Amino acid sequence: MPVTAQGRALHSTSDEERDKHVADLSSGTRLSRQIYQGQERQVWAAGVVCLLVSAACLAMPAAVGKLVEALAEGRDRALWVAVLAVLAVVMGGGNAVYAAVVAGVAERHILRLRNAMIHHTLRLPVRHVRKIGSGDLGSRLTADTMQLRGSLDIGLGQLPQAVLMVVGTVAAMLYLDPVLLGVTLAGFAAAALVITWLYRGLQRSALEHQQHLAQAAQGYAHALSALPTVKSLRAEGHVDSALNEMTERARRSGVDYAWRQALLSPVTALGQQLSLTGVIVVGALRITDGSLDLAALSAFLLYLLQVVTPVSVVAMGLGRLKAGLAIRGRFDEILRAPTEEDEAVPPTTAAAGPGRSDPRSVPAVAFRTVSFAYEDTPVISKLSFEAAVSGITALVGPSGAGKSTLLKLVERFELPGSGQVSVRGVPVEEWALPELRRQIAYVDQEATLLNDTVRNNLLLGCDRRVTDAELVQHLGRVGLADVIGDLPAGLDTVLGQGVELSGGQRQRLALARALLAETPIVLLDEPTSQLDSLSEDQFRRTLEDLAESRCIVVVAHRLSTVKRASKIVVVDAGTVVGEGTHDELLERSDLYRDLVNGQLLSGLESETTRAA
Repeated sequence: MPVTAQGRALHSTSDEERDKHVADLSSGTRLSRQIYQGQERQVWAAGVVCLLVSAACLAMPAAVGKLVEALAEGRDRALWVAVLAVLAVVMGGGNAVYAAVVAGVAERHILRLRNAMIHHTLRLPVRHVRKIGSGDLGSRLTADTMQLRGSLDIGLGQLPQAVLMVVGTVAAMLYLDPVLLGVTLAGFAAAALVITWLYRGLQRSALEHQQHLAQAAQGYAHALSALPTVKSLRAEGHVDSALNEMTERARRSGVDYAWRQALLSPVTALGQQLSLTGVIVVGALRITDGSLDLAALSAFLLYLLQVVTPVSVVAMGLGRLKAGLAIRGRFDEILRAPTEEDEAVPPTTAAAGPGRSDPRSVPAVAFRTVSFAYEDTPVISKLSFEAAVSGITALVGPSGAGKSTLLKLVERFELPGSGQVSVRGVPVEEWALPELRRQIAYVDQEATLLNDTVRNNLLLGCDRRVTDAELVQHLGRVGLADVIGDLPAGLDTVLGQGVELSGGQRQRLALARALLAETPIVLLDEPTSQLDSLSEDQFRRTLEDLAESRCIVVVAHRLSTVKRASKIVVVDAGTVVGEGTHDELLERSDLYRDLVNGQLLSGLESETTRAA
């Protein structure tokens, strides 16, 4: 559905809430506070249940000791049997309730973390997202969150209960016999030294494993996107081998993490065996000399056997928590990265729109001695040109001259290293970013569409209510009305789910989307690269109609598009080497003449076999 004014207000409120979630999750606040925030009632309920279950567990050995004592003395044992039954019910039912509440708290935190990452990633600079890679980001959103979910199960559920059990059991053992407790702690101390050594590499190996998994996911995503090229070059074996190397690195790091994690349990069991052996020997001697009775020894042994599991949970749980904290750092890396607004908008209030002068009296787009580099590679060097408020300004030049980069600078996907890019008389840095992009419709080289319905793809960036009749009318302007009408569900057909458009159809649909936006500036990056001659003629007529009232800046490789432009800007090696009309440039620009007489412009004009 189109976005109304009321819808924009609701959307804005939602964005503010999501920004707050991102700020909360990326702050230096303790992780436990981030998890519990907004879920205090559930946490309190889980805490009460945890205490009840722990108390029942701690009471169980004492009740068994009382039952043994009653049997030894010939007293009625029914009371203690009933007590044991009640304790068993409390333990079983309480554990079920506790696990359900903890799972809800953990899932809510994972949901907030995923949504915060999606929200923040969509607002990062394009170059930052591309540097990380879509495969890596997807791995963080899926594999990393599942790993973190497992750590939360331990940290929120099992670990608090295990700590209570260990503390309570040690207190009960101290009450029963301090000497036997000393023997027990001595046995576990030896295991603690080995566990401490294992912990040192656990967090590092967990982080390395997730990073290698992300690299493999990124490589796999790239391979799938390039699958037609891979197949055409018979390079399946090469790509397969490269991906296998990535998965092998993930396997090695996973094994390193797994063996450290796996050793925690047997090492803890070894400590238990040492303690148990010592307690049996020392306990037998103390019974012999009369300083300990059989009921107390029985209760102590039950406590010792009972404490093994929570001690193992604490040992393994702390390891899982360290791994979880390492993985959580991968999310913090994203959530703390500066957004486009953080990078580009100055501390002073950004301009809401053109206000310094009448926008009709200034160029729609202006470059003033602009220079730009991708990292250390210069792309644009002291480049200047203007595009009028109406008409077509065509950018032409050899491949790699920097033409597409100029469009990215207008959209503020990138920021110039020096010089100034202005839109409607206002430097792009001084526009509020949503307002800047509300002035511009942008069609990239790939004519990118979302895996969504045709309707929703058309309405992206459209802030007004649009009827189906108007949608069909705009589709007719680009020659797609019949094509879309023949799709299984017409405008409601979901693209990318068994329904694909050809390259030319995608370009025309992207152009229809730009027409619907009704922006004063339209940026087109090679919009006719996949159109046949008939489709190109229709596109050119639509473009000329559009140019009567709007500024069109087009990166073009076809002479038919270029020669009718109001102004042609010839770009070479990141700078302007010629400006003028087609006829003027033929007379005074050697490079333009070479482009026309060579294959770059005139050759492409003759291509009529590309699918539309």
